[in-house]
Amino acid sequence: MRVVRLLLVLGVLSVCAIPAMADSIFNVTGTLTIAGNNVCGGGPCVETLGFSFDVTWDEFAPGQFNPVILPGTEVTSSGPLGSFALGAGSVGNTFIQFFDNGGPISGDEIDIDVANAPVASSPQPLQLLDSYLYSCLTTTCATDFASPPFEVPSYGIFLPGTIQFKETAVAETGTLSYLLLALGLGLVGAFARRPMRRGLREGAQQAFRD
Repeated sequence: MRVVRLLLVLGVLSVCAIPAMADSIFNVTGTLTIAGNNVCGGGPCVETLGFSFDVTWDEFAPGQFNPVILPGTEVTSSGPLGSFALGAGSVGNTFIQFFDNGGPISGDEIDIDVANAPVASSPQPLQLLDSYLYSCLTTTCATDFASPPFEVPSYGIFLPGTIQFKETAVAETGTLSYLLLALGLGLVGAFARRPMRRGLREGAQQAFRD
């Protein structure tokens, strides 16, 4: 009976520990599209990015949280500009950067604006606002997307795009839950061994008396 009560207490503590560690990581999945000049087969040039990443929050100062994109970001690209990748592991200056052609020195840049960076409250879902083409550092980008004159490099283009996304909380099982589970198993084992050890001891004592 004592073992049952102990397991019930440990079970309640484990369940309580899980919510304490949950909802601090959010998965963001979506698609953005940038439409440019009418020079691609008689119609507008279109670049589409699909993205999926996990984001958490870093308390860089007391009561101040910055969103941080965790490793493992997935980006797919289609259009004349080629493959894009996430520019950095953090959200800086309220926007997320994507670069093609090797990065910020030689690549074109597409950004997503973020509304809540930084925040002065507990971690929360990331609020994405809009997408836009910010700069063209390749001739293809300048010809297909930048307004005349077609110069390379061109910065501050701010060609607006569309964006659709969804965001879900990623449940985390806290370390405390695992520790409680291990402790519970260990205590159960200890209680299970106690009657057996008592029986062996009593048998030995009886044999000694005989």
